[in-house]
Amino acid sequence: MTLKKLLRLSFVFFLLFLVSFADEESINIKEQYKKTMGDLKIFQEAILDYIIDNTHAPKVETIEELVKMDAGNGITFASFFLDEIKEDKIPRKDPWGNDFIYKYQKEQFWIASPGSDGKFEGFEQKGVYLNREKELDGKDIIVSNRGFVFFPIDELQLYFLQLFSK
Repeated sequence: MTLKKLLRLSFVFFLLFLVSFADEESINIKEQYKKTMGDLKIFQEAILDYIIDNTHAPKVETIEELVKMDAGNGITFASFFLDEIKEDKIPRKDPWGNDFIYKYQKEQFWIASPGSDGKFEGFEQKGVYLNREKELDGKDIIVSNRGFVFFPIDELQLYFLQLFSK
């Protein structure tokens, strides 16, 4: 094998390495958003159970206060989680290390992740965005007692959403 062919082959392997690294990073951010949505869904279900018992959303200002809250009669908020996980195992941060954000008004509540950039743009955000690396970067995720109100979806979900909304 000549030196010229060896250099070309090395360059091709280098390019393949770069492409595989980029794909791994893309999968990583998608997985982080997926995990965040799962954690927010767990909180949503626990708060809905709390509302059934108390007729209003928990009256606290932060996720930390919510997790440590005494729900009355010696019951902690942690007992509203489906698997009754211990308080120290309840997720308080998203995969990027940002605190989840909580807001309530009577029986209405919202929980949000400020996304990969850590900058929360407010609870007024509504709608969907594509589950692609470039679209995901820095986007928030918001869930309320009515479901997800600002969140990523994949192209197939978007297709069916558009198909059935006509």
